[in-house]
Amino acid sequence: MAFQNRAAFGNIYTIPTTPIDNIANRLYKEQQIREQQKLQQDKALDDEFAKNVAGVKSADIPDITSAYNDFKQAHIALQKKGNKATPQDQMDVMIKKANALQAINASKEDKERIKNRIMEVRADKKGLYNPDAHTVLSTLLNTPTSKRKPEQDDDLLKYKYAMPNIDKEIANAAGKGEEIELPVGVDPSDPLKNKFEVYKRINPPNTFYNNLFTGLAARSDNKNFTRSVMDTLTDDEKDKLRTAYEAKIADPNFKKVYGEVQPFPASAANTELGQAVALKTMEAVVNTPIVKVREKSVPNTKAAIDYKNEEGFKYWDKKRKLTFADSMAKIAANKAAGQVPEDLGYVSDNVSYEVGEDVPVRDKNTGQVTTKRFVDITKVDPERLNIIIGRDPSKKMIGAKPTELVTKDANGNPKTLVGYYVDPNTGDWEGADGQKASREAAKDRYIRSMAGTKFKASSGTKGSENTLPKVKGTTKSGLPVFHK
Repeated sequence: MAFQNRAAFGNIYTIPTTPIDNIANRLYKEQQIREQQKLQQDKALDDEFAKNVAGVKSADIPDITSAYNDFKQAHIALQKKGNKATPQDQMDVMIKKANALQAINASKEDKERIKNRIMEVRADKKGLYNPDAHTVLSTLLNTPTSKRKPEQDDDLLKYKYAMPNIDKEIANAAGKGEEIELPVGVDPSDPLKNKFEVYKRINPPNTFYNNLFTGLAARSDNKNFTRSVMDTLTDDEKDKLRTAYEAKIADPNFKKVYGEVQPFPASAANTELGQAVALKTMEAVVNTPIVKVREKSVPNTKAAIDYKNEEGFKYWDKKRKLTFADSMAKIAANKAAGQVPEDLGYVSDNVSYEVGEDVPVRDKNTGQVTTKRFVDITKVDPERLNIIIGRDPSKKMIGAKPTELVTKDANGNPKTLVGYYVDPNTGDWEGADGQKASREAAKDRYIRSMAGTKFKASSGTKGSENTLPKVKGTTKSGLPVFHK
C-alpha cells in the first residue's frame, strides 16, 4: 500500500509552487529596489537642494522652495511614467529644474551685490551715499529678488547731487576770447604787406583750468559740481575724453593757435574737485573748434622802409652833389627855359628859389647894406618846412627856430616877417639866435621821408606827387602804404 500524505482536514493534497513563489519573490525584491532607488533619488534631490539653497536670501526661500517643489513633483511624475515618458515630459522636468536653480543663483548674486554695497557705504568718505543707505540696504536684503530692480539701486542709495549753475565760472575760465594773428607769408597782392590769418581762441587749457578751479573752490556747492561730473561719466567715458583731449592738443592746427599746452597742476590729480575741473576743461577744449575768422594784410614796416630807402637812394645816388650856387643856377636855367626843374633832392634850394625874396641887410659892424635871401614861412608848405628845419612833432623835435625880419610893404608901411635867412655861400637856412638848418641834412631827411616821391619844382608851395612807387595813404604810425 502506497504512502499517502494526508492533510489534517481530510483527503487534501499539497501541490508544489516553487516556480511561482520565485517569481513573486523576485517581483517583490525588484519593487523594493525601485522604492529604495526612488528614496535615494529623492534624498539626492533634497540634498542637492539643501546644498544649493545655502547662502540665499531669506526672503527668497519661499520662491525657491516653490520652484524646487514644482521640479520635484515633475520629476516624480516622470519616474512613474517610466518608458511611457515622452521627450517633452523630460524637457518639462529640465525646465523646472533650471527655473529652481536660476532662482537660487539669482538670490545668491543679489545677496552678494547687496553685501558689496554695504561695504561701499561703510567705506564711503566722499559723501556718495545717502545717510539712510544702511536702512535702504536692509530693506533690499529682505525683498525677494523677483521683486527687485538692481538697476535702480543707485537712485535709491546714492546722494542726489544737482549740477549747480556754473555759467559764470565757465565764462571766466574761457575768457572773453582773443584774436590771434598768424603770419602766413607775404601778401601776393602787395609785396610790402604781410598776410595774416586771424583766429579767435579761448584761454589756453592750463589757464582755463586754473580760472575754473579758483572760481569753483570758492563756492560752497562745489561738491555738487564734483559729484555731478565724476558720477555722470563712467570710467570708460573718462578715458575716451582724455584720449580725445590729448589728440586735440597734439593737432598742429591747435598748436599754431594755442602753442604747446602746459600740463594741469597737481590739484588735477590729487583732489576730486581738481579731477572734475580737469574733465570739464578737457571737454571744453575738445568741443571748441579751431576756426579761422578772417584774413588780413598788414604793412611790413621793415620791407616798406627798405623799399623806400632802396628806391630813394638808388635814384638820388645818380645825382652828383651840387653846391648851393650850382643848384640855384640850375633851377634858374630850367625856369628860364620853361622846363620843370629836375628834383635833385635839395628841397631847401627849391623852396628858397620859389618863395624866397631878396631883402636888404645892414651889417652890424660896418653898417654896410647888402642883399640876402629870406624865406617867409607862411609861404612854405608845412611838410617841406618840417623836413628842411628838422622839425618832427611826433618825436618832440622843434628844429631850428625862425627869426623875425622887420621890413616895409609896398606902401612903405612897416611889416614883420617870420622866417629864415639863406646863407649865400652854403645854402643853409639861418634862424633865431644863430640856429641853422643844414642844406645837406635837409636833403638827407627829404630822401629818407620821401624816397619814392619827387616834388615838382613848378608846384609852388604845395607838394604834389610824382611817384616812382605810388604812395596811397599812410598807416597810423605814418608809414607810407605803397601800391604798384
